[in-house]
Amino acid sequence: MDKKVLHSWPSWTLGTRAAHAKFGGGVIIGGIGPVDKRLRLIKKSFPNDLTSGHLWHEIGTPLAAYKKFNSKDSVAWSALVKGIESGVYPHIAALTVPAFGIPGVQNGAATNPDPAMRKMYFDMHVDGICKTQWLKSKGLGEGIYIWWPAWDSQRKYHGDEKGKLSIQQAWDMLVKAWTDVAKAALERLDKEKITPSLPLIWLEWKPEVPGQDYVNTMGRAIRFCKEVDQKVGRNVFAINNEWAHLLIGGGTVEDGTRKTIDAGLFTGFFHANSADLAIVEIDEKTGEIVKGTPGDDRDWYVGAGGKARWDDQEKAVKLLVKSGKPLVCEHDIDPAGDDPLQYYTESRKNLDKMIAAAK
Repeated sequence: MDKKVLHSWPSWTLGTRAAHAKFGGGVIIGGIGPVDKRLRLIKKSFPNDLTSGHLWHEIGTPLAAYKKFNSKDSVAWSALVKGIESGVYPHIAALTVPAFGIPGVQNGAATNPDPAMRKMYFDMHVDGICKTQWLKSKGLGEGIYIWWPAWDSQRKYHGDEKGKLSIQQAWDMLVKAWTDVAKAALERLDKEKITPSLPLIWLEWKPEVPGQDYVNTMGRAIRFCKEVDQKVGRNVFAINNEWAHLLIGGGTVEDGTRKTIDAGLFTGFFHANSADLAIVEIDEKTGEIVKGTPGDDRDWYVGAGGKARWDDQEKAVKLLVKSGKPLVCEHDIDPAGDDPLQYYTESRKNLDKMIAAAK
């Protein structure tokens, strides 16, 4: 294959944020408020690069029942489409609905005891999937929809014992929720006469933060995707490996990349960044931590963290190139007070070096 990659500079990485600001705290130490300005900067700085955004936070939802949660800095959906069509905004790599920053979500999203919260996430995810598919059908995006569980994690780890679920109970709820979402999205796409581009959903699994996740290892992520695919009767799931998530879960980027490719769940899309390698062992069957603890999800730029991190990521890139898939890389990085443009430029440059070195 041509050893090139489509880079994506996510709009959230330019926002006003501190370390882990998405979880509700911290001093704001940098970034750009209005999303319109962020998108214009991305387009001006790298005209051929893509971007991504959260509905609510960066891209306002038009769904009347949930518009009240739109950020004051967000860009309206209609304005986003117009901006892409006119060439003012970049094309969209991926959309996602955040399981954070919404009142009540600390008790879970798909696993929330409140049926109104579960309905909201069902409605938002179905709408988000259909929006990504519509963008792709119009040549305005890649058609990628990311699901990151976030607060769908063990509540005992973030100070809330109310309505505590067993790991298996939560797993079953998540499988059912995503089976229902996928089926509803397929039905809506059929009604809207949009031929679905499969897969529909990219699972961005993570070991923890906040709380210990239920889908918290590479093996469990693969199993989750296969279970939902079987229930839906179509291959609706893929895996979006974020490199930092692999590392804080105690695995290398190379190993996680290989396992995803071997499982047939790699499409070419991935989240590139870096972090420290954690010393932790998690039981693949039960999801329980056997020893150690997951690391801190720092979201450094690609290649950061020393020679061991660079060498591991370079080996992973060789596997990505060898897969023959058209690569779309989302640089899910946290400048944490550094200049966002310089931080993204460094990450982008390092990935290009790794791709150029791939044999």
